[in-house]
Amino acid sequence: MQRLMWLRTDLRTQDNTALSEAMLSGPTIALYLITPQQWQRHDDAP
Repeated sequence: MQRLMWLRTDLRTQDNTALSEAMLSGPTIALYLITPQQWQRHDDAP
């Protein structure tokens, strides 16, 4: 069974406990979705 890990704002992969556990349990898909409003709100670079 595959796992889906939905990343909202924390894109760290090295010390993300939930992502590490999911990956140890089997195939894992990491998904990051962002809206234009979130992009502007957090003042992310282009």
